[in-house]
Amino acid sequence: IASMTQTEDANPLVDATIIKLTETSALIKTKNQEEYGTPTREKEDSTPTTEQEDNGSWTKLDLCLLLLQGLVHFGDAVEIYLPGVIMQAVSCDLHLTHTEEGLVAVAMYATLALAVVISVPLSQRFGRGPIILASLYISVIVTVLCALIPSYYTLLLSRALVGLCAGLNMSTVGVYFVEHASCRKVAVLGTFVTILLYSAGGSWVAVLGYLLLERMGWRVFVLCTSIPLF
Repeated sequence: IASMTQTEDANPLVDATIIKLTETSALIKTKNQEEYGTPTREKEDSTPTTEQEDNGSWTKLDLCLLLLQGLVHFGDAVEIYLPGVIMQAVSCDLHLTHTEEGLVAVAMYATLALAVVISVPLSQRFGRGPIILASLYISVIVTVLCALIPSYYTLLLSRALVGLCAGLNMSTVGVYFVEHASCRKVAVLGTFVTILLYSAGGSWVAVLGYLLLERMGWRVFVLCTSIPLF
């Protein structure tokens, strides 16, 4: 095209062809930018860099979500390690066999593993917020019923439902926090703090069991340990 434009004897047909090719080229370039989103110079300059996004500053939403995630994991750790603390007292009170004691732990951990598997499709269908709230409500209700109506089958049902709720909570609230975190550093640090709180929950229930279990009985102790979930 350039060689044809430099010739002295310009042909009208050639000029028309050059103009048509130039217009077609410009049209194809515009179409490609619209279809594939090719950024312009202004868009490239206005796009924030990774360093600007990951400045590590905490917002109020980040702190609220961290508090939510921390309390959920702290309470779930208490509920998960609770049977190991109270089982001896429960066994003496309800005259349980070794098989019945083992079924309590098996029921909780089996439903916990099941909840981790089904948490993804449930959260995609109903949303992560409703799943978290429903799990907390169900866990608190069944824990209170277990303390008010103490029997072996009530305890077995309570531990099974608590394991289900704990699995849904732990696998959903972490994703919920990471999705709404303001930057990557906040998400990483918040996850680390949550792990520490989970470890603190397991230690907390053991300390409470050592100090208060014999004084208040296992029924009242179960109610007290469910306070973080409120």
